[in-house]
Amino acid sequence: MIYFLEIIAILLYNVFMEKLGQILIKTGKIDQQTLENALNEQNKSYRLIGQILIKMGAISENDLINALSKQYDIPVIEDISEIPAECLKILPRKFIMRYGVIPFECNEKKIKIVLSDPLYLDIVKNIEFATGKDVKPYLMNESTLASLINNYFPETIQQSIEKSNITFSEETDTTEIHSTVYDLKSEASSTPAIVITNTILENAIKSDASDIHIEPQKNAIVVRYRIDGVLKDVFHIPKVLIGAVTSRIKLLAGMDITIQRSPQDGALTLKYGDEKEISARVSTLPTLYGEKLVIRIIDRSKVMRGLEELGFSENNTNLIKKYLAYPSGIILVTGPTGSGKTSTLYAGLNHINNQTLNIITVEDPIEYKIKGLNQVQINPKAGLTFASALRSILRQDPNVIMIGEIRDLETAKIAVESALTGHLVLSTLHTNSAVASITRLIDMGIEPYLLADTIRLVIAQRLVRKICDNCKSSYNISEEEKSLLNLENDVMLYKGKGCSKCMNTGYKGRTVISEVLEIDDELKKSILMRKSETEITLLAHNNGMKTLAEDAKEKVIKGITTIDEVSKVVDFKILKTLNEIESKRSISKPEITALEESYGDNVEKERSNMSRTTKRQPSIMIVDDSKTIVVMLKALFESKGFKVYCSYNGKDA
Repeated sequence: MIYFLEIIAILLYNVFMEKLGQILIKTGKIDQQTLENALNEQNKSYRLIGQILIKMGAISENDLINALSKQYDIPVIEDISEIPAECLKILPRKFIMRYGVIPFECNEKKIKIVLSDPLYLDIVKNIEFATGKDVKPYLMNESTLASLINNYFPETIQQSIEKSNITFSEETDTTEIHSTVYDLKSEASSTPAIVITNTILENAIKSDASDIHIEPQKNAIVVRYRIDGVLKDVFHIPKVLIGAVTSRIKLLAGMDITIQRSPQDGALTLKYGDEKEISARVSTLPTLYGEKLVIRIIDRSKVMRGLEELGFSENNTNLIKKYLAYPSGIILVTGPTGSGKTSTLYAGLNHINNQTLNIITVEDPIEYKIKGLNQVQINPKAGLTFASALRSILRQDPNVIMIGEIRDLETAKIAVESALTGHLVLSTLHTNSAVASITRLIDMGIEPYLLADTIRLVIAQRLVRKICDNCKSSYNISEEEKSLLNLENDVMLYKGKGCSKCMNTGYKGRTVISEVLEIDDELKKSILMRKSETEITLLAHNNGMKTLAEDAKEKVIKGITTIDEVSKVVDFKILKTLNEIESKRSISKPEITALEESYGDNVEKERSNMSRTTKRQPSIMIVDDSKTIVVMLKALFESKGFKVYCSYNGKDA
């Protein structure tokens, strides 16, 4: 009798409750015409009116879930930071995946569940009957709920295989499958191979992964995503599918699927959504249990970010923009692999890219194709190296030259010559600090006087993860953290609790930690005098340069990142060291002044000696219409002790 009355109550409620479309009109989300268009579409497709309105772009998922909340009188929950393990055991995994419902809070008497579709409200009674507990439903938008479920039940690949109604035997002998090219192509084109590959790629793009690792292990294939610089296990695939998956990806990347015992490289382009185009680089490596694949995802939309969006401080951003406006000189970006150097170079090029400049880049490889740039791909097999490409570029009337990396002395020399002859040169180096780039180039064989004349700015940087804004919380700083940051007063610090939007890591996105070295007149003197790296660092710091550690400290205090995160890439000991040096300087200022004066006396003595010996110097005149040739010969003869006069035409000579 009770069950019958419940049915009557539900029917009466459905008859008299306000329609979804009317709620959306009342709240100003849509107008009557939009609703009528959606209803006409519903008559053709028989889909839910809310989904039709979302596809039309008339409303968002949040608009829909808020309207459904009013319609069914069910509260909305925007996010769930963490689900206790005991709650995850209440419902079978297949039930959760089928109905899109998951318990997130539970005790001895009550269970709270979240779902995105109120049409499944009848399962509340089923759960109450099965558990003997009261069930309280909440609504969440479909995308957020799907992400939440995927965090706790991530085997989405296996689900896709199950949906395809195709089964695989674990005992299948894959050695015969690979016997011919025909079989390989057939296997790679099979439905499960396509489904699995598409799912791997789509989930990676949705997760903002930079790399996909497909690793064959003894009993399974492990798929891992690199998200914000950290690898995360996503799901496992049955080992029997290794041939199908690798062959499918290799076909898409234009690689030879018959070659399995040698490394290969390939590339592919993906279309995600209506307009978004994403490139990917693929590399294979033969391992003990099969071919390991790494797919590097290159999202072109990300390269259009400005310097501010990368995370540079206002002062550092202004410095970079100042020297990007210079017509000549060298700007270097330094740091280890994966520190975001290329992104900074592209952001700089985007800042100055316009029709009045001829910008040419030399890259290995070309990661992003940018409109307005002339991009050159290095090809050592064809004899096209950084150095050989640069020689050709100088005959192409460039204004700005971007060199992917200064790897050797020859490339470094041409970069310096290019800057001396009126070109702005941007490039990267692998050094630990901004000042170390100067000493590295000198160690390579570049004369200090040439560096002093050409280097304008050096940017050293690291990438760290940002705290997730959705689950950020504050806490009181500990004594250990105060000591590490060299702080005297207590401050509030921040960390992420972990939620569905950050895959329970507490971090979402990355920002740059940087130190920007401006080569002013004092630093030029230090370079000419071959002062040590430490001396130049202290001088630069005294002139206003913030070190990596100081920039990291500032971002920790502002709540952008955490101490744990920046400690991986920055040594905070330098904060105490700098303070100690500053305090010693204030005590022994006369000694410092005397030391500086002695350096000045030495400089004057050198100048005096040079003026006396200049009278006896052999002299030579170089005449050529090529500035490059003149500069090269001038440097050569000066190194041999000649007094050099230059001219670019016979009449002036």
